[in-house]
Amino acid sequence: SLFRPRAAAAPASGPAPVVEPPAFVVAVAALAGDSDGTAALALNQALAARPCFRVKPLPRLFQLDTLEDPAQVAALNVNVRHAVAEEECDLLVWGEVTRDGYRLRLAIAANDEERLAGFGAATRIDLPFVLPEPVANLLVAAVLAAADPSNETQKAALRRLLPAAAASAEPLAAKPPVQMSMPQQRAIQLVFGLVAAAAAGCVPAEQAADWLDKAVAAFRQAQRRLGRTDPAWESGLLHKHVATALSAKAERARDAAAPLWEEAIKEWRLAAETLPRALMPQDWASTQVRLGTALYRLDLLTGQTELLRESLQALQAALQVNSRTETPPR
Repeated sequence: SLFRPRAAAAPASGPAPVVEPPAFVVAVAALAGDSDGTAALALNQALAARPCFRVKPLPRLFQLDTLEDPAQVAALNVNVRHAVAEEECDLLVWGEVTRDGYRLRLAIAANDEERLAGFGAATRIDLPFVLPEPVANLLVAAVLAAADPSNETQKAALRRLLPAAAASAEPLAAKPPVQMSMPQQRAIQLVFGLVAAAAAGCVPAEQAADWLDKAVAAFRQAQRRLGRTDPAWESGLLHKHVATALSAKAERARDAAAPLWEEAIKEWRLAAETLPRALMPQDWASTQVRLGTALYRLDLLTGQTELLRESLQALQAALQVNSRTETPPR
C-alpha cells in the first residue's frame, strides 16, 4: 500500500486564508482646483487598490500658493502635521490640480527634514491626470518611502514592501514618457531618487550602496531637466538630495570613505550656495549643519585642520537660523 499512487486530494473546505490588514493609513485631502472632486476620487481609488493602504478621504483643503513665502510654508507645514495627528493616520496626501495634472505633496506628523528620504512641502509630485500602472506604482512607492513607521509591524511591512515597490517604479524613472511635460519628467526622477534612498534603509547592508547609487543617478537626471527659467532653489534642493545620498553611502563605506565624503561636501557646498536663506531658512540651515558634519567626518579620516575651521563656520552659520529662542532643540 505504501507504493500505490495516492488519490487526488479533495479541495480544502476549511476557512479562507487570512488576509493581511493594511499596514498604513493614508489620508487624501481635498485638492485645490478640483471643483467636483473627481480628481481626488481617482487618487483615492488608485491608492485604495493597493492592499497595504487604508485610504481615508479628508474633506479639508491645504493650499500653498508659493514656496517663496517662508511664513506661509512654515504655517502650512504645521497644519499638515497636525492634520496627520488629528486624523490618526500615518501620512497625508495633499496638493492641487493644475492644467497638466496633479501636483501632490506628502506629509507625516514628524519633521522629516533630516531623513534620508525627506519629502517636505518643497517636493512636488507632478503626475498626469491619468494614472496608468507605472505612474501608480511610483506614487505607491513614494507614499511608502515617505511613511514614518511607528511600530515593529510597520517596520517589517516597509522592509518587505518598499524594495519591491521601488523596483517596480524604476523603469518609469529610467525613461519617463516623452508626452509628459518637463516638470513632470523631472518630478518622476526626483521622486524615484527619494524612493531609492529610502529603499537603501530597508534592504540588507550589502545591497544599500546599489540603491544609493540609483538615487544619486536619478537626482542627476532630474538636474539635467532643469530649465533656465526654473528658480535657483530647485537646483539647490537637488544638490542637497545628492549630498544626502552620498553622505549615507560614505557612512556605510568600510573602505575608501574619504572620496565619498569629498564628493558629498562638494554637493553640500553647492546646496548652501544656491538655497536662498531668506526664502528657505530651514533648508539652508539644515544644509549648513550637514555640511559642517561632513567636514568634521572627513577631518577624522584625513587630519586636515582647515576642514575643522570650515566645519565650525558652517555650524555657526546654522545658529543664525536655529536660535536658542526659536528652535532650542536644534
